[in-house]
This record gives sequence, C-alpha cells and structure tokens, in this order.
Amino acid sequence: MDKSKKDDKLIYWNLYYNNFENFFINFLILIFVIFIFYLSQKNYYGADHDTFAIISSFIVMVEDGYYSPSRSFGNILAEIIFGFLVFFSGAKITSFIVALLFIFSILNFYFAFNQSNSLDIRSKIFFLLCVSNPILLFDNLNIIDFILSLFFFSAGCLLIKKKKKCFWNNTSFFCNRMQT
Repeated sequence: MDKSKKDDKLIYWNLYYNNFENFFINFLILIFVIFIFYLSQKNYYGADHDTFAIISSFIVMVEDGYYSPSRSFGNILAEIIFGFLVFFSGAKITSFIVALLFIFSILNFYFAFNQSNSLDIRSKIFFLLCVSNPILLFDNLNIIDFILSLFFFSAGCLLIKKKKKCFWNNTSFFCNRMQT
C-alpha cells in the first residue's frame, strides 16, 4: 500500500470520526433541549412557593393599585415581568419563555468568555454540560427571579465583552443589581 492511499484512509477516518462526534453531541444537545422544554411544560408553576407570591404581587398591583412585595425585600422587576406574562398569557407560555431565557443565558455566557465567536466542539460540550447539570436546570426552570437575574447578567457580560456601550448594557447591569 503506498503512502497516498494510507493518507486517504487516514483523512477518511478523521472525517468519519469528527462527523460521528459532532452528530452524537448534536443529538445529545437536542435530547436535552427537548427535555428542558418538556420539564418547563410539565412543571410550569415550579416547585417554589415564590412563584405564587410573585404572581399574587402582580395581581395586587393590577387589581388593588398598590405594591405589595412578594417577599420581605421584594423584587419589582420580576414581579412585573413574570406577573404580566402569567396574568395575560398563562403559565405554560411563561414557562416556555423561561426555558428560552435559560438557553439564551448559557449561550450568552459562552460567547462572552470565548475568544472566537464560532460554535465549535468546545461550545457544544459547554452547552451540554450546562443543560445537563441538574442544579442549573431545576433552579432556572421555575418562574421566579433567578432566571431573570441570570439572563440579565449573561447579557451584560456579553455586551461588556463586545465593548458596546449602549442602553441595553446599562439596563442589564442595573436590572442585575436590582435582582441580587
């Protein structure tokens, strides 16, 4: 067997291995994303009592006309955003939006700390590790302020990396400070 045929077989093997690896990781990502959306629709109000407090705080604002914090320190931004979404569109749609915010937050973090803005194998593994982490998954699929804080923080990190001084960057930082 001459050298060119060996090189051709090696190139073919590398292409096959890389394609199989990409296919397998893409398949796992698809399975976990479907699982995230399934969980968000199955457990749409969440297991946390703070969800109901946030919603009732918004209902008090709408019906009675005064602000009653959901907790002792309150969180008016989450109460207005999530209360509005649940009140006018329902809990299932709001849970779907929360799942999207979780996925976008992970992608924002990756692009904020990555030097090349491409979706390579490292980005897919990072995304897979984040969506398969049960602590991140179950804490951020409830309709409470955690996911809003995570999203604003990740968006602020991404915009700081891009060095774009804009209204959204300042708003992200301000809203993140309000959330914590």
